[in-house]
Amino acid sequence: MANRKGLTRLITTYAVMELLYTFFVIIFFFLLLNILVNTGIVYPANYPESQLGKVEKDFKSESWTPNQLPFFYEYEYIKNGQVVDSNISETYQPYVKKAQELGRASKDSFIGARVFRYYTTNDKELVVSYKLSPFFASQKLNQLIPHFEGFYLLVVFLVWISGFLFLIVRLTKILKREIKKISTASVYIQQQNLDYPRINSDYKEINDVLSTIDLLANDLKKSLQEQWQMQETERDLIESVTHDIRTPITLIKGNLELLDEEELTASSSERVKDIEKGVSRLEVYVEKLKQISSHVTEEKIPVSEDVLSRWIDVARLLCNTHQRQLSLMETDTSSIPLETENVTMALQNIISNSIEHSNLNSTITLDFRDLETEYRVTITDEGTGFSDIFLASSPSKYVSSKLDNTASHGLGLYHVKEMVERHNGTLLIENRPEKNQTGAKVTLVFKK
Repeated sequence: MANRKGLTRLITTYAVMELLYTFFVIIFFFLLLNILVNTGIVYPANYPESQLGKVEKDFKSESWTPNQLPFFYEYEYIKNGQVVDSNISETYQPYVKKAQELGRASKDSFIGARVFRYYTTNDKELVVSYKLSPFFASQKLNQLIPHFEGFYLLVVFLVWISGFLFLIVRLTKILKREIKKISTASVYIQQQNLDYPRINSDYKEINDVLSTIDLLANDLKKSLQEQWQMQETERDLIESVTHDIRTPITLIKGNLELLDEEELTASSSERVKDIEKGVSRLEVYVEKLKQISSHVTEEKIPVSEDVLSRWIDVARLLCNTHQRQLSLMETDTSSIPLETENVTMALQNIISNSIEHSNLNSTITLDFRDLETEYRVTITDEGTGFSDIFLASSPSKYVSSKLDNTASHGLGLYHVKEMVERHNGTLLIENRPEKNQTGAKVTLVFKK
């Protein structure tokens, strides 16, 4: 760990390399320009000015012609007040006239000023123009690259930017390579491959992140192992319970069959039928437990008349058994697909909760409404209602739902909430809004 470098050091190193490279480019091209000048490949900026003495001397001879001027001069030749020959652009005519008046004129520019010089002898006049910037000694090269100074600066820039980009790309590759190590470790964790080969980095900051990810992976592995162990224990327990509970169910069903063969009073016969329905529901729950242990998902079916009738029968059986009155509001069917057995268990859970917290002969109301965007199942009672703590926290496993601090009811509503949310729905829990009537109101909202 002590030998690992920091990212700050890496970036600083490359910044210093950039500065050194820039300094090297400047020195190299400065020396190269001197070599080009000293070898005569390039003339310095003051070279045309150094040749003006010779130009003036030649011009004063009787046999002088403009063809004797070197290629790097532009000129305007005047004889007897008339322009005989000129290759100076019309753009520069104001400077030509100024040179004729003052003997010299100049035009400043970003790269190399342009100078105009005036000479006269007898009936001849000459204005020469030249640029104060380096240029190729070869006329052909000068025609090919007329602006040597701009060309040279462009070459300097291209060489500098090439090296600059090379260093930037190299630094970027190093950073990407190190960041990819973090990404690779994250992908392993997302795939729950927690025994992935551990990755190290030469850079302290990256290695610290990788070490943190390794710790998280180890903690996650431990947590998942505990969770899997709990699930295995839970599955074994459910399988054991479902197996053991079948014996008393079979015994009860056998005795019920014997009772059916005897002559019973109308009241006793009704009680036997209620017990048979209860045993049937118990068998459904046992089958449901088996499905849970096997992780089998219940098939969703529409809310038909048969489904609705089964829900109402369960509610009526519970209410009759515990001397509560059942009131039905709307009884709409719906095309929305639901896990109807899970809804049945949820209804039984909520109604049992209502029975436990309401008085004898009080009313429990059911309302099944099919709306445009949702299907609502509402259960209302005349009991004590929900506690403020529960309403503020929403259903939780171990928060009591009623005012008597019985946490088991909170656990039941918690499972109801999970079931509703599996249907992309919402569980609404509130107290009755009527001022003269206490009670709880639970609504299962299933989105279409």
